[in-house]
Amino acid sequence: GLAKGISNSDSVAVSDPGNLLRPLKFIQTLGIWLGETHRFEPKYINQTYVLMGVVAVCLLLGIAWLLRRRAWGVLAFVAISLATWAFLHKHATTWTDAKLLVILSPVIVFVALLGAFSVARARPLEGLALAAVLVGGVLASDGLLYHGTNLAPTQRFEELGAIGERYAGQGPTLAPDFEEYSLYLLRGMAVDSPGLAYSGPFEFVPGVGKLYGHSYDLDNMALQSVERFRTIVMRRSPAWSRPPSNYELVWKGRYYTVWHRSGPAPLGHLGLGAGFDPSAPPKCATVRQIARRAEASHGRLIYASRPENVSVDLATMARSPLVGTSTDLEGRSQLVFVGPGRSEGSFRVRTAGRYDVWLGGDVDRPLKLLVDGRLLGSPAAQSGDDGTTIHVARVSLSAGHHSVALLRGGGDLRPDDAGSTVLDGIVLQPLGVERGPVSSIAPSAWRSLCGRPLDWLEVS
Repeated sequence: GLAKGISNSDSVAVSDPGNLLRPLKFIQTLGIWLGETHRFEPKYINQTYVLMGVVAVCLLLGIAWLLRRRAWGVLAFVAISLATWAFLHKHATTWTDAKLLVILSPVIVFVALLGAFSVARARPLEGLALAAVLVGGVLASDGLLYHGTNLAPTQRFEELGAIGERYAGQGPTLAPDFEEYSLYLLRGMAVDSPGLAYSGPFEFVPGVGKLYGHSYDLDNMALQSVERFRTIVMRRSPAWSRPPSNYELVWKGRYYTVWHRSGPAPLGHLGLGAGFDPSAPPKCATVRQIARRAEASHGRLIYASRPENVSVDLATMARSPLVGTSTDLEGRSQLVFVGPGRSEGSFRVRTAGRYDVWLGGDVDRPLKLLVDGRLLGSPAAQSGDDGTTIHVARVSLSAGHHSVALLRGGGDLRPDDAGSTVLDGIVLQPLGVERGPVSSIAPSAWRSLCGRPLDWLEVS
């Protein structure tokens, strides 16, 4: 009754496979899957199915041995486990059926082990060989899965949890970055995020829509949706705009910043920039139009100055054979490292100064980043979802052209060594823009803003 009630109440949730790419197969309960994930076919497919055959033979031998021993209690346990799976499988979703197979698998492997050791009673060498093959196959499968599993970014989660404790009760809180764990780590702050499956009502600027798993720049959200929140917790990123002028930065960590609303909302907000550069010079016609609105409301023009970022064009970078290309959710080029590899390119800095160097994407094993042949850092085990950015180093650069190189070395048996290294950006952010100045001018002085790089422009 519970299964039917859930299935009938929310067809969208029922059809959602979660992070599965296809339904799992019943044969995966045999415990052998020689690859980095159960979501694909195994990496070593022939060896996998040969070992599965050994497990299946051992399973039949185990059932025969239990019958001979009249081990009715164990047989009943096995039968009930299979019957439970068979019944719920008819009512299950793709996701819950996968969970049922996970629960059933240890039962199957247990009986197969009994079969191997039953042979050992009469033929010790043959029985121990069967048991060794079975145990070795399971351990090899676990090792490959462990090797290809992304480790949680522990330090980032610890910082997010500390924010949740420090600012508990100071919600409602907007988390514009897609991070499902924020629901738990910020649970005392009445948190909501536009990229979650069950988010509250959010409105966006024209041309932007709601997308599950997506992180949003605040400038892509309608002003009224942002202003519903007393607190904003946002990941530090060179791609994100400063919150509206009535929000004040109250805390800054290695991974996140916290902003509190400190005054009335502006009458209007125009975001500028796009992609990894959230600032851009506004057109004079646009500034004049906003100035007229400010004049009509007897207000002022508020603006956030922000120098433009320097981005490396990943599409033009040279790549070794094990470095491929694809596109991310925003249509940007990204580099995909499927093994040891190297990618090289160049970029141009217009203004000499200090820059924070960021990578956009996920990194598993250490990835060396070199600028002008100098190693800046080797980030590792930094994973997340859409919008993840990784701070690498702070560097002083002269005006002119500079070289950049990425180097991913060979792997080993450690976990998260073959998870994923996918990069959609190398960005240099001028120092200090997170606390960039917010200024005010009279509407009559609007011409002074033409051609200047701004994060956003407001009427207040």
